This record gives sequence, structure tokens and C-alpha cells, in this order.
Amino acid sequence: MALTPASEQAIRNAAPNRGRLGTNLAEALIGALRTAGQAGDVPTPHVVVKTTVTATGASHIVYGGACRLYAMYVDSPTAAVLGSAVRVLDGGTVVLAGTWVTKGTVSGVLWLSGADGIGLPIVTDLRIHAVKLSDGTTTPDSGDNPDVTCIIGY
Repeated sequence: MALTPASEQAIRNAAPNRGRLGTNLAEALIGALRTAGQAGDVPTPHVVVKTTVTATGASHIVYGGACRLYAMYVDSPTAAVLGSAVRVLDGGTVVLAGTWVTKGTVSGVLWLSGADGIGLPIVTDLRIHAVKLSDGTTTPDSGDNPDVTCIIGY
């Protein structure tokens, strides 16, 4: 099984320290990885943080190859004026998923899919974009750009 004590601790450490969301998502992910690991090996989870995410996708490549996206936290700055939406892309054009966050809060997503029931498969490379909630296309205003934590397997 690819879930090691070190990767399990990294998942717990990645949880945002604002309310129960981070802890609940981390524990759910660890449980899902344990179950998937019993059915067959899954890629070892790694934590990747991208700060001040904008709508410019080329600068927000989370991983430059095939991988699985297990979970994602979107952390809106505490002083943000507006929220933002974050899109998950496979390569530069294929939008696979997304989530949104209100100002000054945290959003979290856990993906359960595939033959072994864990992770969103990424074929080319994993990219993320943050956009304004008001129009869904432009970069969030200065001070509203979220930090995004991705837990991926490769």
C-alpha cells in the first residue's frame, strides 16, 4: 500500500487550521486511501501548495505529468473582499472539476472515482485556475487570490 506514515502525517498537516473542515476531509481521505490500498496499490499521496492562485493557468501547474487528484483545499485570505472559484484542469484546456470559496473561509473537496474508488485521474498535467465568482473568467481582485492545497498521487 502506498499510504505511508509520512504521507498520512503530511495529509493531516495540510489541513487548514480553520474549523473542522480540514480535519474531516483529511480523515476521510486517509480512510479512503486505506480502503483503496487494500484493493490494489494506489499512488503515494503528496501535498502540493500553490499560493495566490490567479486565472493564469500556465503559472499554476500543480504537477507536470499524469497523476491522481485525491483532494483539494481552497483557502480564501481572511481579509478577502470577495470569494473565488477554482477550476481543475487536465492540461491547459480540459476542465475536469472545481469548487468555490466565500471570502475569508475554506472549501474542501475529496474525489472518489476510478476502478479503485479514489482520486480524479489526470492524464496530461494538473493545473488550477482561480477566477472571480461574479464572472467566472477573470483573476480575483488583489487580496482575494486563494491559496490552494492539492493532495495528489504519482
